[in-house]
Amino acid sequence: MTQESFTYGQVQSALAAVHRIPAGDMGWFRGRITNFQKTGLVPASPGRGRRVAYRREDVFLWAMALEFSKWGWDPTLIKWLVHNCWAGIRPILLEASDGPDKYFYFQPNFLGRLVPKDERESVVRAGARPSIMNVIASDFDELDKQAKTDQARATLKRFRDEHGKINLSRVRRDVEAALAEAIRA
Repeated sequence: MTQESFTYGQVQSALAAVHRIPAGDMGWFRGRITNFQKTGLVPASPGRGRRVAYRREDVFLWAMALEFSKWGWDPTLIKWLVHNCWAGIRPILLEASDGPDKYFYFQPNFLGRLVPKDERESVVRAGARPSIMNVIASDFDELDKQAKTDQARATLKRFRDEHGKINLSRVRRDVEAALAEAIRA
């Protein structure tokens, strides 16, 4: 895709298509994406008569925020999560890549608040204290190779048993296709 900026209408149309929002629910959906603007996740509208040109990265920030919102999290928490996880997520969403799909795996205790102190070791970094319990990988075999200590292996076992996941490669494909359709419309 060569276009690098999009109107609000194109973004809204693309994100609604990705999330299969029926025409009757567009009011709710507009409110949701407006909330993400108000939190500062993406640029807000500058006012009446002026337009914002949204970058591809803005579209994918919104897309990821909407993926997180499926878990019922508050928009201000989602903004914090997106910005704190963006360095790992960004390359998968914005850069072309071959190979297997990449997934954003996370534990239900995503923020680490409920993880006992003696279990606060990252799945992939021995001794590292996780503030966000997540990892990006194609499958758990990738993680098995990285778990070097007994504690990391035990954490990984729990991670395998209880986790959520978002297919970042699917998000990328769906958003790219929906943006291309919104441009044609």
